[in-house]
Amino acid sequence: MLLWLTTVVTPSTVTEGQRVSLTCESGCPSLSPFITWFRDGQPVTKSDFQARAEDAGSYYCAVSGQERTRSASVALSVQYAPKSVHLSVSPSGDIVKGFSVTFSCSCDANPAVTETGYSLYKDAHVASGQIHTISNIQPGHSGLYHCEAWNGIRRNGIGFLKSADFNLNVKYRPENVSLSADPPGRVAEGSSVNLTCSSAANPAADSYTWYRRTGTPNSSLELVGSGQVLSLPSMEPSHTGHYLCRARNPLGEDSSAELLLEMQGGLCGFKFKCGCSFYLLIFAIAVGLFGPAELAQQESNLTLCFSTADQSFLILAGVGVCVLVVFLVALAVLLFQKKQAARENEQQNVHGTRSNKRGSNSSTFQEQTNSIYGNVQDIPLHSSSQNASLYMNADHPGQDRAVSCVYDDPGACADELVYSAVTVKPRNTGVVHKPDTVSKPPGESDDSVVYAAVAKPR
Repeated sequence: MLLWLTTVVTPSTVTEGQRVSLTCESGCPSLSPFITWFRDGQPVTKSDFQARAEDAGSYYCAVSGQERTRSASVALSVQYAPKSVHLSVSPSGDIVKGFSVTFSCSCDANPAVTETGYSLYKDAHVASGQIHTISNIQPGHSGLYHCEAWNGIRRNGIGFLKSADFNLNVKYRPENVSLSADPPGRVAEGSSVNLTCSSAANPAADSYTWYRRTGTPNSSLELVGSGQVLSLPSMEPSHTGHYLCRARNPLGEDSSAELLLEMQGGLCGFKFKCGCSFYLLIFAIAVGLFGPAELAQQESNLTLCFSTADQSFLILAGVGVCVLVVFLVALAVLLFQKKQAARENEQQNVHGTRSNKRGSNSSTFQEQTNSIYGNVQDIPLHSSSQNASLYMNADHPGQDRAVSCVYDDPGACADELVYSAVTVKPRNTGVVHKPDTVSKPPGESDDSVVYAAVAKPR
């Protein structure tokens, strides 16, 4: 009797978690209780089971006790979502700033994950693909990385499977080294001051050294201490200068910028280029010129003597003070010239007024004198003509008078005339006017007596 066996796997391709049934067909049905199953040469206890990834393989059946009589093998394929997802980084040792770093992602999956099924993450998505390289790694690249894999099959409702986190720690020598002073600014003599050095480094700086430069920028540095904090318990003039610190770690070292440490003196203890004391002198002059109202506006300038600015500010402040000094001096000179010119103009006006007044007085006197002597007429005392008229006009400085008498009617005026003497004292004694037609009484000088005919009322 010919014995033959046939293995049937249903289904031959399954997704992890689905049920699988194994059937062994033979020409003798009575052999079924004696059928034994094997996978990849290893016995299988169950012919009906829920597929797992490790259940995949080649199955065949045989008669118990006659294992050489067996069926042909039939493969069972079990598909499953990615598992054992792993992220590796190269190089494997210390990652130093500037190095090239490669991230590689791998996993176990069926079907295998394609290139686009891998993704690299650091807080957020970084790149797609199984391999990703950063050619110039920087401290900012430090952090936790992981990769995810996806082949289209979900496990427990989850599609993307992620790896464990990888902590990328980028190391670098000290950088951004800086100094700070406590208290800041200039320090009073005898007071304490602490200088602190700080830097960014990985690993942290483990060595600090302090230097001071007391001369020109090209002068040599003097080693003055070590440690992250340099303490000066009592400030002295010898402590002033430019300080810098140098931080070091196993990867290298770097230096800070220089910090100027100055000692605070008394009022105007530091020197400007033009001199604070000279500025105060000019400031006092300006107050005298402009008054207290301007003092309030200039008060802020005086605080320059007490400020705690750095060296660059002091230079700028010194230049500003010099400009202010020049301005105030120029303004004082301008005001002096203006007052001098006003004084000269006033003197010229006074002299001109006196000259004009002297000329006016002389002309007025001349006219007045001429009026006195030119308007006196000799009229006969007893005129036979009824039409005869007597006119008299005697002018005196500041007073004009006119007297007329018309003898049209012999009874209208007096029958006789009375002589009246008018005495004139001219202002300018050097000018003498002598009457030509009027005679003078005995004892009177020619330049002081004038005779006039005056009608006597009835």
